[in-house]
Amino acid sequence: MFLAELSWSPGWWMPCIAMLAVVLGFLWWGYAGNPVAGQVRWVATFLKLGGFMVLAACLLEPFWRGRSAKPGANLFAVVVDNSRSLQVHEGDVGLMRSEKLQQALDAGADENGWMEGLAKHFQVRSYLMGSQLGSVQDFQNVLIMTRGGPG
Repeated sequence: MFLAELSWSPGWWMPCIAMLAVVLGFLWWGYAGNPVAGQVRWVATFLKLGGFMVLAACLLEPFWRGRSAKPGANLFAVVVDNSRSLQVHEGDVGLMRSEKLQQALDAGADENGWMEGLAKHFQVRSYLMGSQLGSVQDFQNVLIMTRGGPG
C-alpha cells in the first residue's frame, strides 16, 4: 500500500499519444533532408520532442494524491506499563525505568509534544497497564503510582 500516488486525467491519453506521434513524424520529415550536422540535428530533434512531451504531460493534468487519516476518525491507544519492572535501575545514569518513562510522558504532554500531535489526527485513549488495565485521563502521576502503588 502506498501513502501517495500520482494520477492522470484519463480522457487525454489517446490525444497526447497521437500528438506525439504526429510531432515525431514531422520532426523526422523536417530533418531528413536537412544538411545540418548530425549532432545538431539530433539535439534539436530531442529538444523539440522534449518540449512537446512536457506539453503532453500538462494536458494529462498530473495530480499528486496523498493519503492521510481523517482527523478524529481513528483511535490511537497509548498504553503505559505500570508494573514493578519500572522500579529497575538501568545503565550508568542511575535512573529507574519509571523516571525515564515519566520524562517521555512529560515531553509528550508539553504544548507541542508528541501526544498533542497524535491528538490532532486521532482520538487518543490513554491506559495504564500493570496487574490490571485501566483508563486514565493523563499520565501526570505515573511515577508516583509506580513508587507507592501496587504493580
